[in-house]
Amino acid sequence: MRKIASLLTILMFMTTLVFAQDRTITGTVIDETGASVPGASIRIKGTRTGVAADNNGQFSIQAKTGDILLVSGAGIEAAEAKVGTGNTIAILAKTNFVTGSEVIVTGVAGATTREKLTVSVTKISAERINAVPPTSLASALTGKVAGVKTSSFGGLPGQALDIQLRADNNLNNVGSGPLIIVDGAILSGSLADINADDVESMEVVKGAAASALYGSRAGNGVISVTTKRGKGFGIGSTITVRNEIGFQNLAKELETAKHHYYTLAPDWESQRGNFTKYAGIVYPTGY
Repeated sequence: MRKIASLLTILMFMTTLVFAQDRTITGTVIDETGASVPGASIRIKGTRTGVAADNNGQFSIQAKTGDILLVSGAGIEAAEAKVGTGNTIAILAKTNFVTGSEVIVTGVAGATTREKLTVSVTKISAERINAVPPTSLASALTGKVAGVKTSSFGGLPGQALDIQLRADNNLNNVGSGPLIIVDGAILSGSLADINADDVESMEVVKGAAASALYGSRAGNGVISVTTKRGKGFGIGSTITVRNEIGFQNLAKELETAKHHYYTLAPDWESQRGNFTKYAGIVYPTGY
């Protein structure tokens, strides 16, 4: 009897050693619908041993019976699963949808919320740009962005407006306009060269910190323009056509003098080379 009891004790001890040894555990991380969850992180609780699931949600880890596997990842809730006597395991991770606030990526700091941003960034959508038909894209900024000054010194039809975001508003300084970016490329012209109907949105950066991304040329601010993109011509496509005509006229014309004291005499050409002969003036003999 003692020999039998000793053999049973040895067998139980050997069984415990077998179960306590690490072995390869393969598993799959799935969600509530049974679809695999790619990129999930799997770690053994209480240790630093961990792996990541592949694109099919499958993983392989060295663990032993009784270990607790912790699963975490983007878009899923943290979950736990206990390793049993088998070599395969399926871990259920519930989907977790997180609603985030608006995030702005700048040269100052990546993915910064608007509340923590050190510069002023104003976004103007296409609806606001075309709410009132603008004569130019620059005129669409007037009254829509605080602190933006637009002015025209020539008054010619179709002339580009001078835009100042943070430069001197008292003097017409040359080169005080903002840097204009169109779809990620620096525009060498002006906003007058862009059709307002082709613009999806505009972002106005009024802080000098924008130079951290675009260099010293952005010291007077940045206007980033994003143009519209084609969205397919299948069922549900929308085509918008807008026709507009406008006129520019002088509000009042000032009459100018029709004569002056320096009207040339009819025979002024006869004295060309000697002096200029004006009408109404009596010149002495031999002048």
